[in-house]
Amino acid sequence: MPENQLEWDTDTVCSLLGHELRRAVLRCLMTESGPVTLDDLAEQLGGADRRTAAGERLQIRLHHMHLPKLAEENAIAYDRDTTAVSMTRDGRRLAECLDEIESRTDHRQANA
Repeated sequence: MPENQLEWDTDTVCSLLGHELRRAVLRCLMTESGPVTLDDLAEQLGGADRRTAAGERLQIRLHHMHLPKLAEENAIAYDRDTTAVSMTRDGRRLAECLDEIESRTDHRQANA
């Protein structure tokens, strides 16, 4: 498989990128050089401390819905025991696809 080719079908890519929070996770992990904890990820994404109700809700959504969905397709590595989250090679490709989509969409909106 070529280096920049995704191994998922179109429906899987659309499903993975179909929620803003999963897209935000990919964007955030692309800026990290290694694993981050769920606490740190939630704080970066929502700006909310886990001790607040909003921060706790965000962590629950990430832990039970969005991180497992990305991990199931090998877009991220997620250790539920340590709550370590990191990007995989496939996830980097997916994030690059997202960047391309957003740059084309932004370009169209700017020219509208």
